[in-house]
Amino acid sequence: MHINTYGIVIKTINIGERDKFLTIITADYGKISVFSKGANSLKSKLASASNLFAYSKFVLFKNNNKYSLNNAELIEIFYNLRNDINKLSLAQYFAELTGVLAVEDANCMELLNFFLNTLYLLSTKDKNLKLIKSVFELKALSYSGYMPDLEGCHHCDKNENLFFSYKDGYLLCGQCNHTLPKECVLLTKGILTAIRYILTAEDGKVFSFTLDEKSLNIMSEIVEKYLLLQLDHRFSTLDFYSKL
Repeated sequence: MHINTYGIVIKTINIGERDKFLTIITADYGKISVFSKGANSLKSKLASASNLFAYSKFVLFKNNNKYSLNNAELIEIFYNLRNDINKLSLAQYFAELTGVLAVEDANCMELLNFFLNTLYLLSTKDKNLKLIKSVFELKALSYSGYMPDLEGCHHCDKNENLFFSYKDGYLLCGQCNHTLPKECVLLTKGILTAIRYILTAEDGKVFSFTLDEKSLNIMSEIVEKYLLLQLDHRFSTLDFYSKL
């Protein structure tokens, strides 16, 4: 059976000297593994669309839940990412994270579109990378069922002097501190406002805010710690990016 879908390559594995296995995030079928025959040949019509970050309209052949690439119309390759090691490394982390969050045989339109928008921002703008990282992590988590509850204290609904629980993903006020787990952090008003904005803003506006450097550093640590605890996954790409 032949199917048509839009998607982006988030991982490639060479098979011998000529072929590749691709991991593709698609709008309609979620995360899929695709065999791309002859993709390592420069003469192959599939070569460009079989590279990392290639966004294309794919024609796939599906047989017994296995996919092979028949044809592809390349739309965007995000080439400028290759000109900056920090941006490239961050994009690779986003790709790995998207691969962990995406579900097989499920609609991934929101996550795919946000990933594409973020790669475009990375490749064309000079936005603070720490801000981009925190926004992508939070928004990607929210699209995948890990959205924290930040309405107010989980127990009494108070909205000041709030601590964030990494484990439970909700807020607790200072007066409810007898219920605080070990992994909690006090949120300043500015950081809480920024996180709430990220979670509720439209994709096209989600990067349109600023934080002072100190607050941004703290927010970045909070978001990353929440993500790692919730997903219980070690990201080799994040380890590499953090060392740059």
